[in-house]
Amino acid sequence: MIYLSTRKTPQDHIRHIGEGSIGGKGRGIGFLNVLLNRKDIARRFPTMSVRIPPATIVRTREFERFVDSHALDRCIDFDDDTEVTGAFLKQEPRQELLDSSLAYARRHRGPVAVRSSSLHEDVPSSSLAGLYTTVLLPNMHPDHRVRAQALTAAVQTVWASTYHKAPKRALQGQSLLVSDERMAVILHPVAGRAHNERFYPRLAGVVHSENYFPVGSLAPEDGLVLLVVGLGTRAVGGGVAARFSPRKPSIRPDLWSPTAARRNAQRTFDALDLNWDRPFDPFSPDNGVVHISVDEARRDGVLDRLESRWNPDTGQMTDGPLARGRPILTFNRLLRGDPVPF
Repeated sequence: MIYLSTRKTPQDHIRHIGEGSIGGKGRGIGFLNVLLNRKDIARRFPTMSVRIPPATIVRTREFERFVDSHALDRCIDFDDDTEVTGAFLKQEPRQELLDSSLAYARRHRGPVAVRSSSLHEDVPSSSLAGLYTTVLLPNMHPDHRVRAQALTAAVQTVWASTYHKAPKRALQGQSLLVSDERMAVILHPVAGRAHNERFYPRLAGVVHSENYFPVGSLAPEDGLVLLVVGLGTRAVGGGVAARFSPRKPSIRPDLWSPTAARRNAQRTFDALDLNWDRPFDPFSPDNGVVHISVDEARRDGVLDRLESRWNPDTGQMTDGPLARGRPILTFNRLLRGDPVPF
């Protein structure tokens, strides 16, 4: 949700489509935007650009109209997520949404994330983080009409996840009515840059405000960061990631020995294939997301200052530009403040 970049770029405004609420995640984006401005981040970190990505939000009234006009509230009783998604995709959205998708596609060519923002999502009293669908699209087809079709289908796919089993169970477990849930959708550029026909950020991750399994001198309120190379899908989806507290990043239980460091190191990462030209498939987990060895990131030159070196002769692991041995992705130098005051 937040960009961290060495390239200074202007802050874009948030655009809105339709009426109604912008949802919990949308409110979070607004709050973070205000917080960044109040804390005067630009002055505290003059060499960095810390900003909210420009966003277009399809507000909840579009979801309500779509569900009501096609009687899709019947999907609340469906037990098969595929059946729910299929029911949503069979219906045609309002012309206003089609026109908005076309206008967005004309303005934006490049990787885009289509994300959920339900009323109850990212709300402390009823957090549903990670239960709804996010769609990542390369969005590189030369015809903007093809890109618009994919964007519209992606919005409908996110809408459909409102009635998927996992969020329904979560809502019911908190004594909330599924029929009262409403879904806004956020479209924003994916952070990163192109590397040999693949697009990904050098780093991505998730920050948790509470760590339920603290170790050593850490406390639960010290929080937890899951950090990966490439798209943040690995961190969100429970893949191999570096784990540390932002309060005490030097405490790394995953690196307690060179053997543990090698075993726990990230070996593959996710990226978007910029040559992807297949139609959007709402039932595919990928749609242009490819899984690549970190050797490719090393060849792209993005692992500088992120790796340590393990010497099999001495059994020792060292950091620094002159270290010799086999590379292991540890993020040690980064967490010590080189090159970013992390």
